[in-house]
Amino acid sequence: MKIGIDAYYLYSKTNTGIGYYVLNLLLGLSRVDGRNTYYLYTPAVRNQGYAVEILKNKRFHIVEIDNCLKKHKRLWMQHPSIKRQIRKDQLDIFLGGGEHFPLFFRSKTLFCLTIHDVVFKIF
Repeated sequence: MKIGIDAYYLYSKTNTGIGYYVLNLLLGLSRVDGRNTYYLYTPAVRNQGYAVEILKNKRFHIVEIDNCLKKHKRLWMQHPSIKRQIRKDQLDIFLGGGEHFPLFFRSKTLFCLTIHDVVFKIF
């Protein structure tokens, strides 16, 4: 299966809970999965330590997509260049580790995203 992941956090100067969640998810997957192929979409790689560890698994590929929205996490995923790359890579699944994924995107690709911290809705 071809799996794409929003790996913006490889680019972030500073990370918080969601960033560490995504980076550790990528590390964990790279250590245990030898069957699927992964495409990690990011504007660039600043967190070299994570990238080096993740890329030890040859089924993981970092796809740098530099665009004018790279400084705006919420908007970066909406740029047409990302949508073109997802189509080109013919993904089966796209995982948005944060709450972001390309909107208005027609494709056979299934989209999955993680919703963090909904406890405030309960209380």
